Amino acid sequence: MTSERGELRTLGVVRALFGGLVLLRTTPALAPFHVSYLEGTRPLLGWPTNAWHVAAFGLALPAWLVASLCVARTVAAVLFTVGVRSSPAGAIVAISGWLVLAQDTLSYVNTLHLLYLGTLVLAASGAGSAFAWRREPAVDPGSGRTLTRAFVASVYAWSGLAKLNASWLSGDALARLLQSRVVSGVVAESLLASPPGRVAAAWCIAAIELALGPLLFWRRTRAAALIAALALHLGLEVSMHPDFFGFAMAALLLAFVGPRAVTGSLRATPPSPRATR
Repeated sequence: MTSERGELRTLGVVRALFGGLVLLRTTPALAPFHVSYLEGTRPLLGWPTNAWHVAAFGLALPAWLVASLCVARTVAAVLFTVGVRSSPAGAIVAISGWLVLAQDTLSYVNTLHLLYLGTLVLAASGAGSAFAWRREPAVDPGSGRTLTRAFVASVYAWSGLAKLNASWLSGDALARLLQSRVVSGVVAESLLASPPGRVAAAWCIAAIELALGPLLFWRRTRAAALIAALALHLGLEVSMHPDFFGFAMAALLLAFVGPRAVTGSLRATPPSPRATR
C-alpha cells in the first residue's frame, strides 16, 4: 500500500510539472522573455488569424471554433495541472491541441506533439490520483507508472531508429545543422568541426537514444541511464535550444525515480475515502 501511494505521488508530481510546461508553451506567460519559438502564443497558441495557412487533409475549421478550442485547451490544461478531474482534462488538452495544430500543417513541431501525447498518457496513467487538488480514485498505480515509463522509452526508441540512415550516420545532417546555425555554441562547434567528429557524434547520439529505453527499465542501470538522458538533453538544449522538448522529457523521466527522491520534503497526505473505495 505504501509503495502504491509513493507511485501515485510520483505520477502526480510529473503531471503537475508536465501540465505547467503545456501552459507555458501554449500561452503568453513567457512573452516578456522574447523567446523566438514562443512568438505565436499570443493571445493563445494557434489562435485564428488572417495569415495564410494550410489545414491538414483540407479540413479547415471555422475561426470561432478554433478560438473555442484554444480556450478549451487552456482551461483543461489548468485543471490538469492543479489536479481537478485530471483524466478528462488531459484528454481535452490533447484532442483540442491536435485539432488546433492541424489547422496549420506548417506550424507542426515535435515538441507540441510530445506535450499533447504526454498529457494524454499521464491522463490515462492515474496521475490525477495524488498531488492533486481533487484526487481521482486510484485504479492501478503500478500499471500507470509502467505506461508512463513505456512512453518515455518509446520516444527514445523512435528517435534513435529515425537516425539509422546514411544522412545522419555519415555526419552530413549535423554538418548542415551546423552550417545553418541550428547547432551552435563553442562545445558543439569544436566537436563538429571535423568530419570524424561529426560521424562520432552522430553515432553516439543514435546509440545513446537506442540504449536509453532498456537501460532505464533495468533497475541496475537506471541511475546511470537517467544521468545519461539528462546530460543528452542538457547538451542538446545548450547547442540547439530545441523548444521545450528537453524540459518535457526531464519531467517525464521523474517517472523512473523513486517516490522519496521525487517528492522530497512534500508531506504525504492520507488517501481520500473515494480513492480507497
